[in-house]
Amino acid sequence: MLILGALGKVEALENQRLTPTAIGEPEGGPAQAITQIGRFICDLYRLDLCLDGHDFLVSQQLVRTLLPDPSPRTGVLAIEVADELQLGVYIDPDDRENLFALVEETSHLVCLAWHAARDRPVSPRVLLHQPAQPAGSL
Repeated sequence: MLILGALGKVEALENQRLTPTAIGEPEGGPAQAITQIGRFICDLYRLDLCLDGHDFLVSQQLVRTLLPDPSPRTGVLAIEVADELQLGVYIDPDDRENLFALVEETSHLVCLAWHAARDRPVSPRVLLHQPAQPAGSL
């Protein structure tokens, strides 16, 4: 998970970074897809944001300890602590090859990270309607 501070600083928590082997993911799995999709979205909207999927991918075990049941099987985990936002993406094993799920969750991640880095609030409406936003104004 990454911490996005109120001043827009993005800092990786090294002890939370998961390598492909740590989560049983083959090289080129969901973390790489999240990185590539995130870059595409950032390029499309001309966003000054660089996300590495390995920094954001969290294990299903961690998510299940933090979220109540029932929770979506794949999603974005956002935890607000004081003036920081911790973000992570969790991908159910059944969704690791599902391009729609990967694009959907990565777009939510990009939207949340971009808003947090600029100390801007995010509502569920913003997440649901993000494709309708003009370039650069997520």
